[in-house]
Amino acid sequence: MILFLVFALWGMVRAHTGIGVTKNYGHICVLSYKEVEVEEFRKAFIIGQLAEKLADEIQCTDSIYLDFLHNFCKDERLPTAYHVSVEQVRDWSKMLKTGGEKIIIRQYANQYDIEATLKLLEYAMKNREQIKQQQTMKRNPELYGVRSFLSISDTEINQILQQPNSTALEAVLQTRVDRPLLDPNERPSAVSYYWQNNTFYIFQKKRLKGKKEPTDAVIAKLPHIHTFHPLYPMTVVFDRDDSFYFIHPNHRDPATGNYACSQRQVIKGATDVIWWKKVSAISHDDIAIHFRDGLGGQGTERLLLYFSNADTLIQDAYSLADPSIDPIARLHTFEDMAPKRLIGDFTTWKKQLDFLKPGGKESAIGSRQLTLISYTELGADDSLTIDAFKGAALEQTVSAIRNGIPFRRSKNENRHVQEKLDILRKYQGPENDLRLVKLTWLFDQKQFNTYAVVSAFHDSIIYDDIISYTYSDTKRLRMLRIGNGLRYSEWSP
Repeated sequence: MILFLVFALWGMVRAHTGIGVTKNYGHICVLSYKEVEVEEFRKAFIIGQLAEKLADEIQCTDSIYLDFLHNFCKDERLPTAYHVSVEQVRDWSKMLKTGGEKIIIRQYANQYDIEATLKLLEYAMKNREQIKQQQTMKRNPELYGVRSFLSISDTEINQILQQPNSTALEAVLQTRVDRPLLDPNERPSAVSYYWQNNTFYIFQKKRLKGKKEPTDAVIAKLPHIHTFHPLYPMTVVFDRDDSFYFIHPNHRDPATGNYACSQRQVIKGATDVIWWKKVSAISHDDIAIHFRDGLGGQGTERLLLYFSNADTLIQDAYSLADPSIDPIARLHTFEDMAPKRLIGDFTTWKKQLDFLKPGGKESAIGSRQLTLISYTELGADDSLTIDAFKGAALEQTVSAIRNGIPFRRSKNENRHVQEKLDILRKYQGPENDLRLVKLTWLFDQKQFNTYAVVSAFHDSIIYDDIISYTYSDTKRLRMLRIGNGLRYSEWSP
């Protein structure tokens, strides 16, 4: 059974729509989450099938949960993050209840490492009790905030990954797994791929004389597939976000008669992330590639044309339509236009608030003349304590604080506040985990106060009176709302 979960996530400048899909392979549950259309999303389900085979190899019947969150931005400041634990996880359809205890492997990466994931899983299946004794909360940065989950340490994880592969793992890596089809209406294409031993094999179905069943004729071998576009009768395979191969039945290998790949076509001047790329057929032989380059999807609009019979890629079709545009100069502009992405450090609640203060990140605030001056953790002797944010007192406390905010708020204010209140009501943490923090703000030369509830266990804000909705129309504050608010009701165990 496949369960589709659709969440709206906000990006750095404009909105994305993310999609999460769960699929079960025996006693293994796989969740794969994406924000852009990439094959990495499907690779998670290749790993799920291999994980089932690995569990069979070592005769493990434990319940296993594999959680994959795709990082669509390639950036050395956001390395692959693994979490390995043994714990209870929530039932997706019943957020307040917990399921049975499971071995959990979580991965946040731009490219999922199949071999590494299986190696960690094998270790967890063989060392379940040891992991339970050693696991603590581990926090790793992600684009929207922080991945905060129970896990063994990064040092232990790296030591496991440096060990040689076991015989069982080597055997499993030889397994062929075809491109997963996730939609009931999705059908295998004439050209597809399968994974085997860390290689992707592009193949066509080919009928041979004297045989009833078609055979698989391999067309190409690639170390990675970024996106895959069946455009009958054509197929376009991107091995990176900025390079692709073109396959057409009219272009064949003269020796074998198999379909032949074009030369590798490279998009010149592309930034690290090509946003919202659309690949379309413009004839039975040719394609168009359209996207906006750089600046979080708000950069220069580009249109490329590929003519298969000439095996030629036109890098900038817009310059053909306007003679005043210098295509060479325009390509140089593309190469120079990619600024370094703003990635904040949100690994503690203090760093989350420091991000908002002057001198933290200038783009975080400023458009509404609102400034965070200071913050102070309150104790039991202060006039307002954490008890005011519990039980029946919660609604009255929050209402009084909201009345003291001296400016017009977001039209979605009530919805955002209710989201945060629900998180606070449903939050399940260690005893005496919650702390109250007083925030002092400056607005139009006047000071006022709001409050935030933080979790000492997660070292993160889980409720605030102002941040999550006041800045919903700015560039970066969404990260705090998603990374440190909704995360507790949607992603944490």
